[in-house]
Amino acid sequence: MADTYRAWLRGAQTWQTIAVIDLRDTDGIGKRLQAAGLSTLGEIDKMEGPELLARDGVGIGVLRRVRRIIRDCKAAERQRKHAAAPARLRKLRTFPS
Repeated sequence: MADTYRAWLRGAQTWQTIAVIDLRDTDGIGKRLQAAGLSTLGEIDKMEGPELLARDGVGIGVLRRVRRIIRDCKAAERQRKHAAAPARLRKLRTFPS
């Protein structure tokens, strides 16, 4: 995995900014998506299924794998938000003495 994916793992970026070329698998899913004219996962998430299937090189198998990657990224970000406890939730109580 390359730069934008690593930045997302560190929490520096959101999953929408992960470049598709950084999704290097053994099957070359990132290259197929880039050849179809797609650049980021956020762009793919906004598009409907028929729009994606109309592009050259994007079949149902590629679409299912990309949707799985997006679903995993969303779940990881939800877990990150719950793991970080908000500081404003409860203040420490000070009792007058």
